[in-house]
Amino acid sequence: MPLVIRFVELRMPLVIRFVELRMPLVIRFVELHMLRATRRVLLVMYAVTMSETLVTPLVGASVTRDTLEVEPSTTVFAHYSEEVHVNKLATDVTTSASNFANAATATSARVSAAATNDAECARQNAVNNGAAARSAAHVTGDSIRSSARAAADSVRASARGAADSARVAGRNTAESARAAGRATAESARVAGRATADSARVAGRATADSARAAVRSS
Repeated sequence: MPLVIRFVELRMPLVIRFVELRMPLVIRFVELHMLRATRRVLLVMYAVTMSETLVTPLVGASVTRDTLEVEPSTTVFAHYSEEVHVNKLATDVTTSASNFANAATATSARVSAAATNDAECARQNAVNNGAAARSAAHVTGDSIRSSARAAADSVRASARGAADSARVAGRNTAESARAAGRATAESARVAGRATADSARVAGRATADSARAAVRSS
């Protein structure tokens, strides 16, 4: 039992150290995933910005290149109409790009918040799991120590009970042997006295018979 208790006490720090070493790896894994998600969102925002910068001049150039071949007054009006259309188209493209950029920014913010929340949850879970593992290890060690002590106490109590029973049985056997010896000795003494008395009576009777025979002759 002491060896089992000592084995458990030596193993507990190793288990706790293993859990503590695993926690930074889990936290680092979550942080790397958060950085990857943030980089993807930033790449989307950069692509939107570049598309906004490139699309507007291309639209203006394509419309300006297709100049209408009509009379001067009509050409001026057509140029004015095309310029208004180009400006509106550029405004629409800019608005769409701005909306997309805002949406990308909002998405990036949500992704960053979600990643931060996930990292915090993972960190908290790692801390909780480490605490739970340490607590479970301590509880297991205490339970094993308690079981070992209880088993050792039970074995000691059984040994004491067996020793007490053996001592009592030995005393009873010795008392019985002494009583039997006393009874046997007493019986032998009584038998010896009875035999001696019988011998004396027989001797006296024989002597008396011999005397009577002598007198009568």
